[in-house]
This record gives sequence, C-alpha cells and structure tokens, in this order.
Amino acid sequence: AAAENSDSEIDRATIARLVTAVRAGTAPAVPAPPGGTKITFDRDSALGRALADKVAAGELAASAILDEVERRVPTALFLGVPVLALLLKLFSLRSGRYYIEHLIFSLHLHTWLFLALMVGDGWLKLAAFGPRWLELLSVAAFGLWMLWYVFAAFRAVYRESAARIVAKLLGLAFAYAIALLGVISLIFGWTIAWLAWE
Repeated sequence: AAAENSDSEIDRATIARLVTAVRAGTAPAVPAPPGGTKITFDRDSALGRALADKVAAGELAASAILDEVERRVPTALFLGVPVLALLLKLFSLRSGRYYIEHLIFSLHLHTWLFLALMVGDGWLKLAAFGPRWLELLSVAAFGLWMLWYVFAAFRAVYRESAARIVAKLLGLAFAYAIALLGVISLIFGWTIAWLAWE
C-alpha cells in the first residue's frame, strides 16, 4: 500500500510539474500522436495557450486535433464546387452563361474526379503487383487520360479553340489552387479555434 501511495504521489508531482511548465511556456512539444507527427503550440497567442492548456489538462489529445482537422477535408473539397463555378464564371464573362450553368459543370467535374480517383486507385494498386515498368506506365496513362478528359469536357461545354482552352485551364488551375487553399485554411482554422474554446 505504501508503495502504491508513493507511486501515485510521484505521478501527481510529475503531472503538476508538467502543467506548470506548459502554462509557463517552457514545456517540450506535445507528445506525438501515432504516426510520428509532432504538434507544437504558439504560447504567444491566445489560441495556442488555450490548446496547450487543454492538452496539458487531459481535456484534449493531440491526436484528436489531427482527427478533427482530417474530418473536415471532405467539407473543404465540397466547398470547392461553388468556388470553381465562380472562377469559371469570371473566366467566361463574355460567354453569356449563367452561374448555375458553371455550377452544374463544376459539380460534374468534381464528381468525375472523385469517381476516377477511387477506381484508378484500385487499378494502380493492382498494377503495383506487376513489374515496375507496368506500374509507371499505368500511372502515366491514368494521368494523361485525366488531363485529356478535362480538356475534352471543357471543349464540349465551352466550345472554344484548343489553345484558348489550354490557357484557360492553366489560369483556372492556379486560381483554383489558391482559392481552395484559402477555403481549407479557413475551415481548419475554425476547427482548431472551436476545439480550443468549446
């Protein structure tokens, strides 16, 4: 019994020192969740302090933060549908098309992309069982097919010259990447703030 009391006192003392160190900003990085990813908090910000205090108090695990952020990825990609439609509208102001037309085309592209990646992932995993050259050939063929499909879809919908379609696709890809990165940053920032202050 005496040994058990001694162990629990040591554990309490260790936990108390850790909590004090975290609050003082001198604690090491939060223990890494499974997978080896480390999370550190900026204690100069209110958000960083709130997260560090919750983790130190055992109210929030570092792995839970990563899980919550990961769960928001489909939401971020779903919001990419209206974002791409808006960019299509801006890139096609002279076409006279309504926003809803671009929205339908954007929904088609995103749906096709998800389905193509799901099916393609299976085929590429099968190809990985074969020789290395077969795997590389499959990846190259799949990538070229995806590029061709997007190009052909734009030609069919917008009926413009090949050069104009290629230029539009390059501009759209750049603008969409920046816009989607902004949307993802906002969603992830909101998620982390919600975890810190809920």
